[in-house]
Amino acid sequence: MRATSTAVPDANEVEDGGAHAIRGFLYQFDTTLLEMVQEPSRVISFEQVQDFDDEDSFTQVKCYPSRDYAPSHIRKAVKKLFVHFARGDSRRPRLFCHFRNMTPGSTLVLKSDDLERALTTDSANYTNGLKSEFINLFQITFREDYETQFGRLCELLRKNLNVSEQGLEVVYHGMLRNQILECLNGAREDRRASFSQLSDGIRKVRAKVSFDGYSEHLDSERYIKLIRTQFVRHRLYSGPTAIPSDRLFVIEAFSDDDVHKLTAVAWEIALTVIYNPHTHAYGGPLPLLNVRGLSPERHVEFKRDLFDTLHRKKWSFIDGTPVTDHELQVRFVTKDIHRTRPRLRLVTDAVAQDPTVLGHVQEVLQFYRREPLSLGTANCYHARIQVVSSDQVLRILETRGTARNR
Repeated sequence: MRATSTAVPDANEVEDGGAHAIRGFLYQFDTTLLEMVQEPSRVISFEQVQDFDDEDSFTQVKCYPSRDYAPSHIRKAVKKLFVHFARGDSRRPRLFCHFRNMTPGSTLVLKSDDLERALTTDSANYTNGLKSEFINLFQITFREDYETQFGRLCELLRKNLNVSEQGLEVVYHGMLRNQILECLNGAREDRRASFSQLSDGIRKVRAKVSFDGYSEHLDSERYIKLIRTQFVRHRLYSGPTAIPSDRLFVIEAFSDDDVHKLTAVAWEIALTVIYNPHTHAYGGPLPLLNVRGLSPERHVEFKRDLFDTLHRKKWSFIDGTPVTDHELQVRFVTKDIHRTRPRLRLVTDAVAQDPTVLGHVQEVLQFYRREPLSLGTANCYHARIQVVSSDQVLRILETRGTARNR
């Protein structure tokens, strides 16, 4: 009888299997990014033949922070690599893995007995020559734990992307990870990129910035400051020399928001209309505003509050939403609306997603909780910024009193 392994997963690992699976997936992402950033022009494929591969090798990535190394823990990964190798792929098979008792950077050669155990009853289907060839090429490399690898990756991102602002590398890390996810959601043959291509994508038109999962590395105040200075401030408040452009703001409301908070956000957006202090005139297209996630009742309440707030400044908004009530209609009729200056255009989700509307938009700033609104904005600047509260949105957009007193 063949002896069975006595290695048993840690009890906490069994009970928290979902969290370990997610952490393992993120570890795989970071391992891939680390390979890419060290050779920016090297093209790597994601989840095609293995976890990642390039022209010289194909690689499996495993992370077992609660386990000591034992050959039984890598059998499944070894078999996957061998089966693919046996199909005629002559590139080097590799296994990158982390175990708590193994020194990062150390390597191990697979023993023939361990390969036999990994193949189990399928071993008889393959020649000894093929197995020997696999063992000669195959190498196990032990890696750092999740946190250490993340820190090393962020340091390389700082150098490679010339990051000057402390903490911005964490934001870029999230954007790069999201770009790889978008590759994975595409056609199988398109799941490939180099680090140079990914970083060019960040610098150009589409940015998705995630705060969730980075709170231990980047507190809310630093996140707000970085987003404000890197992605918002220079685009919205450039003074009288700014080029007028159609802007769409998409705000996902939070369940605990009161309407005054949303009105404060809308007020800041109204202030982005270009103002010339020399002529005391406003110019350029009115910003489009889509507020998501409100019930019809709360939407009406928000618009009433927004109407009253803007009217005190002799401003108004163009209502492109069908949600209304008698009281709001009366305000529009009786408050000398013709004497006010429109400062906003309110639109629905459907209008915000309409290709005709998007064809006129040059910039999109979207603030979301979980997933951003899907928009076909391939040809314009589109920043998708994750927030944990409407207060964060307000802090990112606020003009700190400079425009509030116009």
